[in-house]
Amino acid sequence: MSNNRQIRTLRWLCAIVAVLAVTALITAANHFGMTALFNRALPCLVFCTTIVVLVTALAGLFAPQQRLQNPTTTLFQLAAPSLDLIATTDNAGKGISKRSVLLISYAFLTFAVVASRFYVLHQDPTHSDPAAFLRFAEEVRSFGGPVELTKQLYTGQYIQANQHPLLIAILSLNPTLTFAKSISLFAGLATLLLLLIHVSKKHGVWPATLGLTLLSTNSAFVYFASLATCESLLILIMTSVWVLLDWRSSNPISMRRWFFIGALLGLAYLAKGTAPIFLAGVVAGCFVTGWTTVKSGSSKQRLISSLMAVMVVCAGWVVVAHPLLIRNVKVYGEPLYSANQTFFYMDSFPSGADPFGQVAALGTPEEIRAEYLATHSWADMTSRAVTGTGWQSFIFIRSLGPTPLDDSRVLFGIIFCLLAGLSLLHESTAMKTTLAIWVALSLLLFGWYIPIAAGQRFMAPLLPLLLAFAGVGMWRVMSSVQRWPRTTVVLVFGVIWNAIWLAWTTIAIWP
Repeated sequence: MSNNRQIRTLRWLCAIVAVLAVTALITAANHFGMTALFNRALPCLVFCTTIVVLVTALAGLFAPQQRLQNPTTTLFQLAAPSLDLIATTDNAGKGISKRSVLLISYAFLTFAVVASRFYVLHQDPTHSDPAAFLRFAEEVRSFGGPVELTKQLYTGQYIQANQHPLLIAILSLNPTLTFAKSISLFAGLATLLLLLIHVSKKHGVWPATLGLTLLSTNSAFVYFASLATCESLLILIMTSVWVLLDWRSSNPISMRRWFFIGALLGLAYLAKGTAPIFLAGVVAGCFVTGWTTVKSGSSKQRLISSLMAVMVVCAGWVVVAHPLLIRNVKVYGEPLYSANQTFFYMDSFPSGADPFGQVAALGTPEEIRAEYLATHSWADMTSRAVTGTGWQSFIFIRSLGPTPLDDSRVLFGIIFCLLAGLSLLHESTAMKTTLAIWVALSLLLFGWYIPIAAGQRFMAPLLPLLLAFAGVGMWRVMSSVQRWPRTTVVLVFGVIWNAIWLAWTTIAIWP
């Protein structure tokens, strides 16, 4: 990448960071008030850190090009891909392999122990989402199981539109809380293994070990891996999508692989209604890949290549997702209908035992939307969007931190975001485009949804890939400083990191 292109990339990143920093500052000031903000240690620290980040981003955005050349070169060299496999062998010879195996085993052990603590903790069968999945699974089992469920989707007889049918169909085989939690735990273990294999093949075993260590102790990931909901299953599916997108990214992705990616995205939609966000990101990345694949062709040839790839992705998506799409059109009049979309144009979640019934009494989704737009000014909607984006950014960054910390996880999340950003500088344009759209759409849409519901589950599918990139970035930073004994540092870091959060979590949530 030329220096001018590197500078343009850096300016775009600075612009994005600056916008997010401004929204975060406005949100914090409105929520806490300036006096209360500076009287609380953690909010004050995060606020001041955000100011520093904003000033740095503005400096990078508006500084003259000649003043950015040396810092840009240094920044890109700090996380150069050529450093991935530097010094993966030393005088220890086979000892390196033993060290990596030791740390990998330790990471899986940590995940197993911490997840088991949460597994035991999640014993309430009346908890809203697990209870709903189990109730609908029992109903599906009573009328014939997964095959009959598929038939009823085609005919429009199955009208449940809150929880999507994939996990319900699986649970109908054995609709118990233990079985549901076991599915989540299995999906979590499979995600860890998939991350390890992929990152090891592309970047080396030590960067993979770092990513594995960060994910195995991640608070949100471990929590969902022991909860009877669809989040852990969705995380596994989206991690598989990322692996197929990222696998040998230097080579063009075949049409067959694009089809499988689309099929996985269709499976993701059967798992959860938010999955079209990820389809949008993949379509954009797919278009960029198709455009850049035909390097010597005309603009028309590039456009045809891009559109062909997009159509193949969409075909794979439709092939898998079509039963639910057909049901939605037959019953609700639109293919991407969700029971929660009506709440999108409300100021708060309805109170009472039957919130969906209360909303239905207000009118059709179109009527509720029209009423909201008629009673809210542009200033009201802008304030909601800005504040919500700020809060969702905080929730997302916080979700990158380790268990059992609460809001202070955001401090670790900031560091991991920076490390992931360093490694992403050298990823393909298609990968950066895909991830940027995933993050941007998630922040905007779920930020708007904050008055209704807020939680780390909405952006949880992005955790494995971001922490994997953070592990790669950490390895590259260490590799750029040649005097550091990299493998030894990674081993010591991994052992201490796992020990701290393993012991702390076990003590904190011991039943």
